[in-house]
Amino acid sequence: MKRWPTKPLGDVAQVTAGNPAPQRPEDFAEDGVPFVRMQDVGRLGQSTCLAETKDRLSPSASVRLKRFPVGSILVPKSGASIRLNHRAILGIEAHVVSHLAVIVPRPLLNTRFAYYWLCGIDLSGVAHQADLPSMKTSELARLQLPVPPLAEQERLVKLLDEADELRKLRVQADSCTGALIPALFHEMFGDPFTSPKSWSVVRIDEAGKVQLGRQRAPKYQTGKFTRPYVRVANVYEDEIDVGDLLSMDFDKRDFAQYRLEEGDILLNEGQSTELVGRPAMWRNEIADCCFQNTLVRFQPDRKRVLPDFALAVFLAYFRGGNFANISSKTSNVAHLGAARFAKMPFPLPPLPQQKEFASRVSEIRTVQAEQATSRRRLDDLFQSMLHRAFRGEL
Repeated sequence: MKRWPTKPLGDVAQVTAGNPAPQRPEDFAEDGVPFVRMQDVGRLGQSTCLAETKDRLSPSASVRLKRFPVGSILVPKSGASIRLNHRAILGIEAHVVSHLAVIVPRPLLNTRFAYYWLCGIDLSGVAHQADLPSMKTSELARLQLPVPPLAEQERLVKLLDEADELRKLRVQADSCTGALIPALFHEMFGDPFTSPKSWSVVRIDEAGKVQLGRQRAPKYQTGKFTRPYVRVANVYEDEIDVGDLLSMDFDKRDFAQYRLEEGDILLNEGQSTELVGRPAMWRNEIADCCFQNTLVRFQPDRKRVLPDFALAVFLAYFRGGNFANISSKTSNVAHLGAARFAKMPFPLPPLPQQKEFASRVSEIRTVQAEQATSRRRLDDLFQSMLHRAFRGEL
């Protein structure tokens, strides 16, 4: 095992953050300077070259904000995205949203070496835990990283690049499978917001029950009726993580009102703008679980709507920006609003067609489950290599 000197990250790199996103339409221009939002990083997960952004800033907005060089490393510093441990290296000069920390390595630190080191750290352990966790750049700057000579950094980067390439090939294959469900939905039903196939259209609250979860408060922490509950930090895009559930009191009446049932669709009520309305289906991951008011629940009227179809509609709205468009903002958080959500249009194709869609979705999800197992094995191998690399064992 080799032993290298360690230094605070802030001694070998500039550790800072981006700027709040401009709000005026005239601040954006198609031919302007790239502006990296959380969703640009989230779309890639972990990437050594972020070169495309959804938004670009006009010259008048660009001069007011910090611009970061190629090679800067981006790390989520606020919101549930911290737990996803996304990382990216800028492949272009760009402005960056304030939800992201920006690390600009100095000469003694190889950019990709720093990137891989950050990929091996779960920063959710550094963040302040809350419904929307956050992390100060000063806390990030104090983290100790090993700093071997540059030649050794480059040797390790080469080894890790080769292992990472295997993961990328797996992700590429998985993304092809992941695109099948929205493609199938579009083929069978079209855009749900415009409903081009002339299905009957009702309000969402006419297609099922819309309900906010129960508020968290000290009076619900007596320990007398403790139940686990799902909050916004547990609900990702088409996925619910029950690995870190919290608990509070739900007495008999509240338990009946807020208990989750298989096929419920949960949507992020309060989130960053690009993530507001993020939906996933409850699949009875654990028994007797409830939900908090950072989430909106939709329970489909099973006589007219199947859960798989409802989830696909909401995923289409989320990915198409329809939820972001109707959201309201308080400070840095966008709110979906149960009342606004309830008024949105919901297409109602015949049940036989919904059943056909659900059947084909089930087949695709079986393939996805097999691919996920393979992906986890490769991720475990890569994480093992990261730990060995930074302990001096490679």
